[in-house]
Amino acid sequence: MKNHFITLFNRTNRTGTIYFLSVAVFFFPFALFLRTLEYPAVIWIHQILLFAGVFSLFTGLFRIWTLPKYYFLFAGACFVIALIPFFVIVPVVNAINPGPGTKFEEALTGVIFFTIIYLCIPGIIFGLAGTIYRSVKEAK
Repeated sequence: MKNHFITLFNRTNRTGTIYFLSVAVFFFPFALFLRTLEYPAVIWIHQILLFAGVFSLFTGLFRIWTLPKYYFLFAGACFVIALIPFFVIVPVVNAINPGPGTKFEEALTGVIFFTIIYLCIPGIIFGLAGTIYRSVKEAK
C-alpha cells in the first residue's frame, strides 16, 4: 500500500495523479454549491458532477494498476459492497426496529443509497472499464 501511494507521486505519474485528484476536488464543492439552487435541471447536473468527481477520484488513485485482474477485483468488491445493504443491513434493522418512519431508518436509508449510487456504481463502471482497457492493452 505504501509503495502504491509512493508510485502515484513519482516522476512519471505525478502530473496525471495531481490532475485527476484536483478535478475530483473541484467537482465535489461545485456540485454541492449547485445543489443549493432550486432549478430542476441543476439537480441532474449536481448528480452528474458528483458521479464524475468519484470517477475522477478513482482514476487518480488507481490508474497505475497494470493488471486487468486488479480492476476486476475492484469492480467485484464494489458490487459486493452494493449488495450488502440489501441482504445484511436492511433485514437486521427491520428485525431490531420493525416500526417504519424512524429517524434512524431514514438516515440509514440515505447513507445506504448514497454509498450505492455515488461510490459503488462508479466503482463498478471504473473497474469494468479498467479491466477492458488493460486487457486490450495487454493483448497488443
